Amino acid sequence: MPRFVKKRPFLTSAIIFLVTLGAFLTHNAFADIRADMEGQIRKLVSVARLAQMYYVEEVDWDTAVEGAISGMLEKLDPHSVYIPPDKAQENKENFSGKYEGIGIQYDIIDGYLTVISPIAGSPSYKLGIKAGDRIVKIEGKSAYGIEREEVPDKLKGPKGSLVNVTIQRDGVKGYLDFDIERDEIPITTITASFMEDDSTGYIALSRFAAITAREVEEKLRELEKQNLKRLIFDLRGNSGGYLTEAVKVVGKFVKGHKIVVYTKGRSGEVDEEYFSDEFGRRMVRNYPLVVLVDRGSASAAEIVAGAIQDYDRGLIVGENSFGKGLVQKEFPLHDGSAVRVTTAKYYTPAGRCIQRDYKGKDPEEYYQEIPDSTWASEDSLKNRP
Repeated sequence: MPRFVKKRPFLTSAIIFLVTLGAFLTHNAFADIRADMEGQIRKLVSVARLAQMYYVEEVDWDTAVEGAISGMLEKLDPHSVYIPPDKAQENKENFSGKYEGIGIQYDIIDGYLTVISPIAGSPSYKLGIKAGDRIVKIEGKSAYGIEREEVPDKLKGPKGSLVNVTIQRDGVKGYLDFDIERDEIPITTITASFMEDDSTGYIALSRFAAITAREVEEKLRELEKQNLKRLIFDLRGNSGGYLTEAVKVVGKFVKGHKIVVYTKGRSGEVDEEYFSDEFGRRMVRNYPLVVLVDRGSASAAEIVAGAIQDYDRGLIVGENSFGKGLVQKEFPLHDGSAVRVTTAKYYTPAGRCIQRDYKGKDPEEYYQEIPDSTWASEDSLKNRP
């Protein structure tokens, strides 16, 4: 789910111009801009010049521009957002299914960077780093009191690069030094998978990333070897992700050439239909299915639940889901940042658009109903250098 860069109290609208000033001065900058929009941009030019000439203090234009872009997008809908460069890269990693680092889950405990668990198969796992280890130094510098957001910058890095860490381990005198060679680390989207009883399986899914459909297939096969006859599919707190992965997951439970979701935009250029079998033939399960949802189940999670419900393929249990029926496209900007703009609405097979009302609400009000657990699955990804 998106986080917002809040608007600054000054120049919020006017500084938008600075983002497009270069294009504004080119020969064909207005080839695709309506005449009325050109007039508004000219007004922004005038205000920006006045601010540049007369504002009482030195202006941090980087900060002002980020706030201005966010302010403009905020007027569209809660899901059209600006993503700063660092967040854009983080989001890319979170949904790509892998990142490059040393492979630990961690927390800050009493000021110490503490290993919660090494990720199986990762460089840290192979070197014997253990749960409970405290990283007291990174590259010879004390890590005591390190802030959580600093950790990825210290421990992540290109595959093949080295990072030196000094570890304090309970029951071991002195310190342990490790030179860890960074590698690709897979990010799992399944948080739990097991048999509840002799024939009932359970799978919990945190989001829909590039690897999700494959992961679900692997877990289903594992459980089927243990006599799986019915499945509880937990999408509580699942904030969404890739639409195509949601379609693939539905295709594991819905037979034939059936529509899973369709999108409609303003111009028709983004109108699309997605079918249960369009990503290739796969094994379709017939056993009873229960899908768990709550207020934190959004977007791709609602696509899955909506299709299962519309085809009467399973039982949906829990609370009303979040209600995100808008589709965004991400556009990268030159500095590594990006803007995510709503381009269409999506509809379930029965023609339902489940987007809840957002008119007249600011982002804080719109999102305040989401339980903290919704953010937990996303935030926890940051804790995996």
